[in-house]
Amino acid sequence: MFKKISFILIALILFTITLFIGADVGFTQEIKIVQFSDVHLDTKNNDKPVRKFAQSLPMFQRAIKKVNVLNPDIVVFSGDMVNKPDENEFDIFLKNAKDLNMEFYPVVGNHDVGVNGGLTKQKIIEKINKNCAWLNLTSTSYFIIKGEYLIIFMDGTNDKQITSKGTFSKDTLQFLDRTLTLYPYKKVIIVQHFPLLPPFKSPSHEITNRNEYFDVLDRHNNVIIVLSGHYHASHAAQRNNVLYITTPSMIEYPHAFRYLTVDSDKKSVIIKSQLVVDIDQNDKEDTTNAIARLKLGLPSDNDFTVKLKNTVPQEPLFDFAKGIFVKK
Repeated sequence: MFKKISFILIALILFTITLFIGADVGFTQEIKIVQFSDVHLDTKNNDKPVRKFAQSLPMFQRAIKKVNVLNPDIVVFSGDMVNKPDENEFDIFLKNAKDLNMEFYPVVGNHDVGVNGGLTKQKIIEKINKNCAWLNLTSTSYFIIKGEYLIIFMDGTNDKQITSKGTFSKDTLQFLDRTLTLYPYKKVIIVQHFPLLPPFKSPSHEITNRNEYFDVLDRHNNVIIVLSGHYHASHAAQRNNVLYITTPSMIEYPHAFRYLTVDSDKKSVIIKSQLVVDIDQNDKEDTTNAIARLKLGLPSDNDFTVKLKNTVPQEPLFDFAKGIFVKK
């Protein structure tokens, strides 16, 4: 009898600790996410025929105002926040990102990380921790928990050589595998710069070890979405009950960010996407040419509702009367 009472007391204590320490771990079914990709903030260069560098900051500021009206739960940045790995530019990016009315979470892209000095990964970590009170990073790959959702940020950049290719190190893939194993009852959203299912072929921008990455994902059934950028184009495709979404750039047509709503029930995960385009552009870009159409993608890449099979098991509840965990 004494052992049973002690077990129940321990369970109550653990439950209380979860409530207070994991305060952000709620029980919501729905999460609303805004994804920015490839902001390429650049306050030093003039506009180019395609990339509107001189407008990158005012466009970003206008987009932030739009996001505050939408009022998502969180904002994620899938890399290339700045155009060059310059500390001052990254400071300007963070200063403006802090005008968001909600927490934001960045992952690095190849333009963010300096190889020969400039903005190193360690400096990025320090600056993010200084400006984001809700984060205490020790690595550029990390995860957060929001209700029923586990959001993993994966760094595939190479800080040893200048390259547009993505490579996810052995340690990074082990981190992913370990995290997916630790949280089998969470629905997982991965945010990274380099897409596993790119919108078009580009050998200079591919992931060098994509098959090894897929091997990790295929061992688990709790990943529902992978968000990425890098190609400056809109795309959505499914593989093995996972939705792979690529979002276009802010500095190139269609000057967009993506607004996602993710909801679920026992049978399905429902993902709704809205591509918020044309961030108050006043310049006269040619939006009818083949490249512009490629960047915008198909209507099914932009505004859609996708229903996936819910393969994530429900977390057992603790039955205090019996002193055991039971399925919901």
